[in-house]
Amino acid sequence: MGQEAHARGGEGGRRITSGVYARTAVALGGQYRKFFVASIAAVLLLQVTIVTDTIIVGQLLGPVPMSGIRVASPIVNMLTVLAMLIGVGSSTLVSIAIGKRDAAAANRAFTLGIVLSIAIGAIFALVIAPFAEPLARLISSDGATVPYTAAFLRIVTASSPVFILASVMAMLLRADSNVRLSSVVLVVGGIANVLLDLLFMGALGMGVEGSAMATVMGMVAAVLTSLLYFRWPHRTLRLCRLRGGLLPEVVDVMKNGVPGALRMLFACIALLFLNYVVGNRVGVGGIAFLTVCGNVQLLAVAFFSAGGQAAMPIEGVLFGERDYGGLRLLVGYVFRVVLACVLVLVGVAMLFPGQIIAAFVPGGIPDGEWLLRLYSVGFLPLALNYVMTYYYNTIQRRMVSLVLTLCENLVLYLPLIWFLTNGLGLVGAVLAFVLAEFLACLVLVAMTGYLRRKLGYASLLLVPNTTRDVVFEATTPASNADASGIAHCVKEALDDCGVESLLSLRATMGVEEMVAHAASYEHNRGRDVLFDVIVSNLPDSVQVSMRDNGAPFDPLRPDVEDEGIVMMLSVASRVQHNNSLGMNLTVIEVEKGNSNK
Repeated sequence: MGQEAHARGGEGGRRITSGVYARTAVALGGQYRKFFVASIAAVLLLQVTIVTDTIIVGQLLGPVPMSGIRVASPIVNMLTVLAMLIGVGSSTLVSIAIGKRDAAAANRAFTLGIVLSIAIGAIFALVIAPFAEPLARLISSDGATVPYTAAFLRIVTASSPVFILASVMAMLLRADSNVRLSSVVLVVGGIANVLLDLLFMGALGMGVEGSAMATVMGMVAAVLTSLLYFRWPHRTLRLCRLRGGLLPEVVDVMKNGVPGALRMLFACIALLFLNYVVGNRVGVGGIAFLTVCGNVQLLAVAFFSAGGQAAMPIEGVLFGERDYGGLRLLVGYVFRVVLACVLVLVGVAMLFPGQIIAAFVPGGIPDGEWLLRLYSVGFLPLALNYVMTYYYNTIQRRMVSLVLTLCENLVLYLPLIWFLTNGLGLVGAVLAFVLAEFLACLVLVAMTGYLRRKLGYASLLLVPNTTRDVVFEATTPASNADASGIAHCVKEALDDCGVESLLSLRATMGVEEMVAHAASYEHNRGRDVLFDVIVSNLPDSVQVSMRDNGAPFDPLRPDVEDEGIVMMLSVASRVQHNNSLGMNLTVIEVEKGNSNK
């Protein structure tokens, strides 16, 4: 038992010593990094295309058309609100159903998400598109921007179904662990948008209408790309017939999507109010500066949003499995990744504000450099608020997400906009954003602290440290030495809690054979395979859950001939297996009172 094994990856490549195994974020962190890298690449490219779109409009058409699109953005963002409502809601239900191994529920949530995208998008198009011009007059504080705002709104809102469906499909694909295709969907849409911008506004001189057409055609390209999912051989989600009793399921989708959607909705309301107040108090120049800040924030939010959304499928599965230890480790890892990103972004804004502003407004903006530096300080609390909104929604603490979002965007932000902007002008508008985000963080800490004390939880994550039944959990590399070492630890843990010796031996055998098989499995060559092992002493059985990041392997396949696996199947009462989040999950149960099997 003196041998040592090393686990590389998350947690700084920390050492795991045989005989004193501990649960770490190594395996889960490795999978999260794959999700995050793919998500950030896609989301960042999508945000870059939006920023590039704004730069192209500003450079080719001038600041007034650019401000016109800025004025239209709260209405266009309503499409993102609807996409978040449907996409986050349905993908959360899919993830939890996968964690519970309920394929039928996962398929229904998948199908319902697609149907709702098309139906709600069609309703939005019919209600908004015909009234683009009066709506543009209503939300514009300067008549010069009205024609550009109306033209952009008319084209984009008429294509609402495809706009919503593109975003929802990307979220659903990620819920089924197809992060690569989910990212490709957004990448294709973004690249198509930029190329068509240059064609329509540059070569063809179509003006703001060209920008709107490029946006729509980019979303069409994204939807067409997402259809490749139905040819993916490893997909677990299927379209199914939706029969009767849909209202409760629609309500479930909406309830799970509400916090994320309300964040966007409240942000749209705040943006409308901010544009109105700044437009009247400062003028078009103030709106132009806020356009720069808004686009820089889009790039920052790409990291926060990708960080939170990349964790959601994993968080949903862990929550569905009641793996609270893994959930706590994952959230800590997410925070470290997002914090590193936000510090880099704030540093860039602090060092190069002049260059950033010049990319949008060639002549620069008076006092713009120090104001942009001040604005970027708000990204630090904004990152925390974003990640926690997604997290609390995933673990079904929707009211916490709702209150946080409400305070951040309306209760705190709107009064600050009014008083500070009217009192201090553009400086006040920037201060309003920074103060609202920091105050929202204080509200979050106070609210979760109260709930933690009331419900008896150990941390602000509002979940138990572990379930009462868990007697052992650890992370181990897959090697022959560690197969023996981790098995010994499992046996000791079960013996210590009074489990019959023969029964604990059968459970231990399952752990040893699975880890040993992974060490010798030919498809794992060159991989650092890690197992998260969780042992539960249930009233009627001992349950061992083993999740590994190795090559897909199903021990229940009829063609498996490995002697150790065959022996494991013979001594277990039940064995279940699935592959989700790109990881194998094998659950072994040994019934009590049946130790003579």
